[in-house]
Amino acid sequence: MVNHAGVLAGKVAITTGSTRGIARATAEAFVRAGARVVICSRKADACEAARPEFQAAVHEVLATPAHVGKAEDITRPVEATLERF
Repeated sequence: MVNHAGVLAGKVAITTGSTRGIARATAEAFVRAGARVVICSRKADACEAARPEFQAAVHEVLATPAHVGKAEDITRPVEATLERF
């Protein structure tokens, strides 16, 4: 297996639906590659529950609730990311 540690150092990855399933595994892969990660879920409590686990692996993690299926929520993760990082 190829070691990708540090490949994404200094980069930011926004992942949606990232509190479970394939999207969570994707967010975890970004962490292993050294990226700062934005985790996003429709449910605020799911974001906050997942944040400490990601934060243990990478210090720079942002959890933001948003339902990307709703037009009014689509920009929320991007705006929060630009503000934070």
